[in-house]
Amino acid sequence: FGCPTAAPEVLHELRMALMEAFDGSLPDAFKAISGGSAKLTGAQLEAFFQAAACAASSDGVPTTAKQKGASACVLGKAGQRLKFWVSSVTVEDRAAVFASLSLVQRGEAIGVQDFLALGLHTAILSVRRVEHFKTWLFEEFGTTKDVFRNVFNAIDAEKSGVATRRCFADGVISLGYPCNASVVRSVFSLLDRNFDGEVSFKDFLKLKDFDGERFLMEMEILKRFVEDKFGSIDQTYEHLLLKERAQQVSNYSAPSSVSYATFERAMAQAGFKKKCPDVDLRVIFLFLDEATGKHANGFLSAREWSLMKCLDSQALRGNPARLRKLLVCEYGSVLQAFERIHTDWYRKIGKTKTSKQTRKLQDPTNRKKMANRKRLIRALANGLKQLAVSGLARAIAEGVDASTGAHRRPAPLRTPSIVGLARSLSHPGFSQVLTRSA
Repeated sequence: FGCPTAAPEVLHELRMALMEAFDGSLPDAFKAISGGSAKLTGAQLEAFFQAAACAASSDGVPTTAKQKGASACVLGKAGQRLKFWVSSVTVEDRAAVFASLSLVQRGEAIGVQDFLALGLHTAILSVRRVEHFKTWLFEEFGTTKDVFRNVFNAIDAEKSGVATRRCFADGVISLGYPCNASVVRSVFSLLDRNFDGEVSFKDFLKLKDFDGERFLMEMEILKRFVEDKFGSIDQTYEHLLLKERAQQVSNYSAPSSVSYATFERAMAQAGFKKKCPDVDLRVIFLFLDEATGKHANGFLSAREWSLMKCLDSQALRGNPARLRKLLVCEYGSVLQAFERIHTDWYRKIGKTKTSKQTRKLQDPTNRKKMANRKRLIRALANGLKQLAVSGLARAIAEGVDASTGAHRRPAPLRTPSIVGLARSLSHPGFSQVLTRSA
């Protein structure tokens, strides 16, 4: 089944804990954990986690000099979140963290760029949350445009035509969404298509067609395209910076980030939109901009864009090993998990069918229609019986072969009449009517 990768929630919480412990700098965290080396091994990362665990369970004094530098952050108040994270995950989860970060080299050690991919997993978590919110809307309210209009009107309590971040979170929770405000704000970030802190109904309606798996495929398509077109991810960003500088009125200072307008125009000029017209570049831009953990501001930094290097669909989508582990932990075995899921599904389908049939039977109009239909079927069956017998008698009297309709010489009532009667009664249409009437 492969090597299990860590869940996006686990990676997101680790990233937030490290950002808090190292003053918002993941490169500083990498430097402290690796001891200043350019590479970080799984053993070093586990030693850091163990040191944090010791700090959480005791007075936190490290036992060796090597642990002291990496553990200094967890001894103060700023490291409380990291201590809590270490105490809430298992050894297997911590090993899966390293496997999730080893995306580029797939070796025994990772570099700082691999370590910064924690931000990519934060953005992936936002994608998963958008999918969950969409599924919940479909199941609770429906899938039509009118349904989305009504839901948005309920969220927009101020009736201003747009929903701010706080208004959106309050409105969604008031509808009964079973997640906290931080999850809802994460969903909001990928719907804020104008980077202005507001979501319109047009933005909200985009949720209807959102597909997380297709989005990840589009990210891979964009990555392959820019690498083929410009040579590498870094060279692509240099090209985007040149385009951004050309768009600026004054050139007193070189731009340090790229706006969405420049990004969209550069991709169109490179032929990406013509090659992949259905790819939503705005959502991709939002995704990368959201990877910092802050609200997207409409500009991509070099660090955010470089996360494209760490894009690995298998690790980001999950894999069979992690799914199997979850099923075994929850249900005992994969077979028992299937039986439980199938049983719940069958019950749900059965209840749906039963409720529909009950509603039909309870409707007086439907009961009358069903009674009339039964009477019609019985009358039709009786009529066909009479027609078959009378037609057979006429054929015998007039000398017509009941099977072919051809005239023949009159003959006494013997075997041919019995054969004709058998053929008439064995006609498929006649048999179906007899069956239905019975």
